[in-house]
Amino acid sequence: MRTSGDFISPKWLRFFQVVVGLICIALSIFIMSGSFKLGAYTVIFLASIAFIIIGIERIAVGIRLSSLKRSSRFITIAIGVGIVVFFGSAYFAPEFVNKLYVLMLGFGLLATGVLRIIDGMKNSTYERTSKLLTLGTGVICVAVAVVVLEYPKIGFVLLLLTVSIVLLITGIQIAFVGLTGKKMRI
Repeated sequence: MRTSGDFISPKWLRFFQVVVGLICIALSIFIMSGSFKLGAYTVIFLASIAFIIIGIERIAVGIRLSSLKRSSRFITIAIGVGIVVFFGSAYFAPEFVNKLYVLMLGFGLLATGVLRIIDGMKNSTYERTSKLLTLGTGVICVAVAVVVLEYPKIGFVLLLLTVSIVLLITGIQIAFVGLTGKKMRI
């Protein structure tokens, strides 16, 4: 039973989260299955699309959920905008893709991971499963980002595999939150 302080995500936001999750899952599977046949630019383009979509989802969550504290809303929106700008800018400078984009993706993963960890720790209304999934996703994103940033020469191959896995896990987590429609209150 809902109490007066409960806030359930609006249906359109839940639907949007499910769609974002499914797109991330599909792109992850596509990248994993075709990575040896696809060129580096194509793989980076697909990964960037997925992260831009994740950034848009964070912006929508930050804007729409009025139950979030003002600072949490600002952080969520700012990181979402940062992810969109960061990954969107790569389309305008493809010459930097060979080496620097691995680092850019590493920093993008780091930002995504930090956001998930903050969300998992700050949002006390998540059920235990959702909270653990959010925290786990964040920790995995941060761990992968640290490895990619530490070893950039191994980065592209490792990043290809790990970005696909992180997109898969993030997509599952976003779709799970959208499907369950749990209370979103801090």
